[in-house]
Amino acid sequence: MSKTSNFALRTFPEFKEAAQAMAARRLLHEYHAAPDGGELTSYLDIGSVNSAFNTLIAKGLPPVLAIVDRELALAQGCLDIAQDIMRFLLGHPAARRAMAANFPPGSPAHQVLSEVDAGNREAEEKEGEINDAGNGLTGAERKVFEDFLNSTAEDGISREMAARELAQYQQDVEQLTTCKGALQRAMATQGEHGSRAPA
Repeated sequence: MSKTSNFALRTFPEFKEAAQAMAARRLLHEYHAAPDGGELTSYLDIGSVNSAFNTLIAKGLPPVLAIVDRELALAQGCLDIAQDIMRFLLGHPAARRAMAANFPPGSPAHQVLSEVDAGNREAEEKEGEINDAGNGLTGAERKVFEDFLNSTAEDGISREMAARELAQYQQDVEQLTTCKGALQRAMATQGEHGSRAPA
């Protein structure tokens, strides 16, 4: 702890800014190749400036930026899907819920809502157990599916749920964009400050 605190006192301002931006995010997902060719996910707990400093020191700025870039791309993909759903609901005041049929077949919103409906039916048939629904989805579609599935037991997505998830994805994009900018500034100015922070 004191070692990290001493480092924080003598490091350059942009590095401190990057640690503070990461601490505001609190958690990042790190992906690793699995032996079977799939992916394993681990979590970087960065809920304090101290733990963010530790992560930056241990991994370096470029690898952390790569993690943030991937998280930002995922969050932006989720936001795009949620915006499509909310756009439909705002454009159709009489609609109480957004349904898969309201979106073109093959569109991300259609695929997510179709799988949410399938998951709800599967859970009902198997008394709460879901095995197959959503298995064909990846990336942002998979994440939105999981977020919606855990929030509904009915077909489609209500206005309230769509608004709640949209706000969360907006916050995710904002936090990750702030992190990315702070990391980029730290990398750009690092050369001016010598080797007091690892690259």
